[in-house]
Amino acid sequence: MVRVMILLLLAGSAWLGWNYTQQQELLQRYEAAVVPDGPIDDTIYDTQVAAYKYRQLQDLAASEGKKVDNSSEQSMFRKVQQVAQSPKIAFGGVKVSKPSSKQNREGYVDFIYRVEHNDSKENVKRDRVANFFYELERSHRSLKITGIDMRLADKVKPREIPVDLWDVEFEVTVRTEKEKKRRRSSR
Repeated sequence: MVRVMILLLLAGSAWLGWNYTQQQELLQRYEAAVVPDGPIDDTIYDTQVAAYKYRQLQDLAASEGKKVDNSSEQSMFRKVQQVAQSPKIAFGGVKVSKPSSKQNREGYVDFIYRVEHNDSKENVKRDRVANFFYELERSHRSLKITGIDMRLADKVKPREIPVDLWDVEFEVTVRTEKEKKRRRSSR
């Protein structure tokens, strides 16, 4: 019995030693990757260069009269989701409805999106709602919050102080220029 125990302890020790060396090799690979001018720095640099080139191409396309699509549903979802998920806001997951449009002024079209939480049981505090609205309007010039529906998360009896948790739905309006049709001249 003692011999079996000794053999099991030796086998366990050998396995632990092998596992330790594997972990050390992995740790050394990670440490080598994050040294200055290492592979991580190269990846970050390549990503920044690609982002800069993309932004230049967007600006070039916009300056040549070709508009980058800012009114599409997917684009709006990304804008709203990006702001909602930022660490400063932490609003939570949102879903954006298909846009409805109306002509507000001559030459402009308003696209109206309805935004609400993915999960109907997800609630947020008022300060997060205010920060979210502020960041949305600040980050996108043509975007405005035009309708807000805030309800308390829990029902409260009279003379009770409510918990500061709210169920929020709101409308976002994006104003865009209407594309003008060009007349063909016949000769």
